[in-house]
Amino acid sequence: MSINSDNNLSQDKVSNLRSLSRKSLKVAFIIAAMTAVINAIWLTYRFAQLNSNPGSTSLVIVQIDPSVSLMLIRIGFGLLLAAVCLWYRRVASLVMSMAALIWVLIEYTGWYLWSASIRREAGVAGVPGFLSFYGANAWNVAVIVIVLALLTWEVKTLVRFWVPVRR
Repeated sequence: MSINSDNNLSQDKVSNLRSLSRKSLKVAFIIAAMTAVINAIWLTYRFAQLNSNPGSTSLVIVQIDPSVSLMLIRIGFGLLLAAVCLWYRRVASLVMSMAALIWVLIEYTGWYLWSASIRREAGVAGVPGFLSFYGANAWNVAVIVIVLALLTWEVKTLVRFWVPVRR
C-alpha cells in the first residue's frame, strides 16, 4: 500500500517521522520512564507513611482525604502512559503521550485550585507545601517541571513533523 501525495501523510512526512532522532526519542523515553518509576517509588513511600501506625499511645485520629491519594495515583498513571507511548515511534503514540502529560497538568491544576479554596475558606495566607499546593513537596514541583519540558519537546516535535520544511 503506497501513500500518494494527496494524503495528509505524504511519504516525506512518514520518512521524517522515522528519521526523528533516535537519540532524542530515547532521551525523552528515559526521562518519562524514570519520572514514572521514581513517582511510583515516591507514592509507595507516601502510602506507607500514611498507613503506618503513629504509635499506640497516640489518641489522635487522623482522617486522610482519599481524593488526594487518588489524584496522585492518576498522576502516576499519566506519567506511565506517557512513557509507554514514547516507546513507540508513531505520530499517534506521540499525541497520546501529549494527552497523558496534559492530563497530569490538569490534575496539578485541580490540586492547586483545591489548595486555593482551602486557603480562602480558612482565611489564611498560605498552606503547608510547595508553591501553594497543599501537602506538596519538592518531588511534585520536579514532576511539574519535567512534564512541562517533555510536553514542550513533544509539541516542537509534532510541529516540526507537520509543518513543511522550507528549503
